[in-house]
Amino acid sequence: MKHQLIILSCLFLFGPPLLVAGQQKTAAEIHLDKGLEHYKAGRHREAVEAYKQAVRIAPENANIHYNLGRAYYGLEQWNEAIDAYRETLRLKPESVNAQVSLGMTYHKQGRFNEAIMSYKEALRIKPDMAEAYWNIGLSHHFAKRYKEAVEAYGEYARVKPSAGTEFQFHHNFGIAFAGLGQFPQAIDAYKRAIAVKPDDSESHYLVGGAYYGSRRFAEAVNSLSRATEIKPDYVPYELALGKAYFSLGNREAALRQHTKLKTLDSEAANELVKIMDGKTQ
Repeated sequence: MKHQLIILSCLFLFGPPLLVAGQQKTAAEIHLDKGLEHYKAGRHREAVEAYKQAVRIAPENANIHYNLGRAYYGLEQWNEAIDAYRETLRLKPESVNAQVSLGMTYHKQGRFNEAIMSYKEALRIKPDMAEAYWNIGLSHHFAKRYKEAVEAYGEYARVKPSAGTEFQFHHNFGIAFAGLGQFPQAIDAYKRAIAVKPDDSESHYLVGGAYYGSRRFAEAVNSLSRATEIKPDYVPYELALGKAYFSLGNREAALRQHTKLKTLDSEAANELVKIMDGKTQ
């Protein structure tokens, strides 16, 4: 199943230069303002057009190229966004926001190594930038380099002490530990995530999976039962619960899950039967 892994981005826009009282805005600044207005309203295509007009007038303005990149990103036009961010960095090499945004765009294309390089360059400029560490962890995570992901998430927590209160931090940590087969650490992380967000069905499902991987089947049943209570009739949860019941030795409960699955998804029901018949794991 897909896990919710969130990229942290810079949360502010570069705006036009401050004006001295009474000074008139230039034509480029007027178009930039229009672009910002469109962007904030979610009109990314209109924002692109406004920024392009600003670029024609002021091609050496790094802020315009940066915001053009953000608008292209909003349109999921990754190559165009990359070009805009690269131009920003040509004009303003120390722009930490452009480096992070470039990394995010590489990540969207599955170019995880290039994304990490961009984030590391952002850290060269701003060594305590928590978002860059988080996104490094995320790119390693998607590349299934879980050891490196754990290390990066640890650095994120080091520079951001409040990370311990964040649901997503513990959630992602748990997934990375589970990917390494380190189930006790995964269980601890998932429990911390659940403490922050008790009704998150996926966290209960994932901790159930970690218990299952540890052969702690009774605890797996408890966690997976809670997941199905929060999100009833969701096939992956119901199937996992059936497997846990069977592994616990409760064939009757596993058969009840099979009956339920037949009404939800015949393939999942057949998968559970094969497990119970010893034809698969």
